[in-house]
Amino acid sequence: MRRDSSGGMALVIFLLALFSVVITVLYFDLRVKYTELKDKNAELAASQVLLMVPDSQAEALAQWLESHPRETERLLKQVEIKANGGDGVKEDSTQGAESIPRKLVPEVISENSDGVKVISLPDGGIRVTTRDEKTEKKQ
Repeated sequence: MRRDSSGGMALVIFLLALFSVVITVLYFDLRVKYTELKDKNAELAASQVLLMVPDSQAEALAQWLESHPRETERLLKQVEIKANGGDGVKEDSTQGAESIPRKLVPEVISENSDGVKVISLPDGGIRVTTRDEKTEKKQ
């Protein structure tokens, strides 16, 4: 009987050792994946563009973004260049420099029938407004 008891103890010790090795391997695997996901999350957070508009103008802005893909792409490239500290995409820099106006005055990109204007700002952003730019400058 004693012989069966020692064989059972050896089996239990072997299974406990195997279990601890598996748990340790899984822990380190999850730790590596967590670090990769954290880095990816930081990268995505740094590259996102947040547009804040009132609910009344959100639909108009969404329609404009869908109907003007070239202008939307230009605005996103401006934001990307600004976020990278001027180190934008090198192969598109000659084409982008010709098509992106570098004025100090905001430029009205589009205006719908309700008077909602989308204005390109010199710092790379956009403004969605119903105000007249000329009266805004006088005040």
